[in-house]
Amino acid sequence: MKLGLLTAKNAKSKTIKISILAIAAVGGVSLVSSNVFASLNATAFNTSAQNVSVGTLKLTQAGIGNGFTTAIGPIQPGDTQNRYIDVTNGGSLVGSSMTLQIADAQAAATITAATATGGTATFTAVNSFIAGQTVTIASVTGGSYNKTNVTVASATGTQFTVVDSALTGTYTSGGTATPLGTLTSDATNGLQVTVSSCTGGTWTAATGVCSGSTNAVLASTPAVTLKGAAQTLTAANLALTAGGVSHLKISMNLPSTLAETTINGVLPATTLQGATGSITWTFTEAQVTGSTTNS
Repeated sequence: MKLGLLTAKNAKSKTIKISILAIAAVGGVSLVSSNVFASLNATAFNTSAQNVSVGTLKLTQAGIGNGFTTAIGPIQPGDTQNRYIDVTNGGSLVGSSMTLQIADAQAAATITAATATGGTATFTAVNSFIAGQTVTIASVTGGSYNKTNVTVASATGTQFTVVDSALTGTYTSGGTATPLGTLTSDATNGLQVTVSSCTGGTWTAATGVCSGSTNAVLASTPAVTLKGAAQTLTAANLALTAGGVSHLKISMNLPSTLAETTINGVLPATTLQGATGSITWTFTEAQVTGSTTNS
């Protein structure tokens, strides 16, 4: 009986071993087959590299004749001064529109010293004044230096003088010299700006003649408006293509609406006479709207 049981157990053990070996063999085949398929790959690439570039949008301005480099004045109500410039899109992209905005560098100067000799008062102050300009001096302590609407006789970057025998005494401290701001801040009597283009030709600065056709770019606009925000120019009369040149005439007019009376050499308290501007003209070009291209 025991011998029979051992034989049966041995037979069963052999059967189990054979089954395990068979499973292992099948699993081994599966593992080998999986590894073989995992090592197969395929690639494809373009044999000539594709170049991609970003375009440029550039804008430059150059004066024709005097341009913006030569001072204007003194002017009087009713006068118009023309300046001619070329605005060039030197980039590779087309512009969609152009704007113009101005800035006026004239600002109040802080006085740090003052002396008076022989009827001429000399003020120490970092300034941007010019001879003939009207300023108001205020808040000076010591001496008699405060006065409304005095004329600058001469000026450097650090000093200015006023010829006025009433300005005397020993300076103590403080003080400001404020220029009239009405030239670029008075919408009615201040500077007015008009822009025209010469299409199909160029301007002759000496005569103001356009060899092509004259077109409006900006209707008469108060300088204060241009100082406050950029104004859109008429795109149809500009050369906005890559490499395009817009030939422009900038007309600056002082309206004849101003009516003032100077009494015994004393200017009115609120006056446009002697006002100045230190103007920067900024043209800005925008790109066209981005697009999607299929090919």
